[in-house]
Amino acid sequence: MPGLACALSRRAEDDPKLLTLMEAYAHADGVTADWQRNIERMAREHLAAWVVGERHVEVFVPCA
Repeated sequence: MPGLACALSRRAEDDPKLLTLMEAYAHADGVTADWQRNIERMAREHLAAWVVGERHVEVFVPCA
């Protein structure tokens, strides 16, 4: 999706051997449900070797 921005963050207090990572995606027109499904599919395919536990999705919208 042209214009899709991605940021990757880690929890500051995590043990360096077992990190909690957060991906954040944004687009000026919003991230559609189709794109959300595509992002999740690609993440499952490409990150499975490193994921411990279940991934989950949280969706945020601007409040101000």
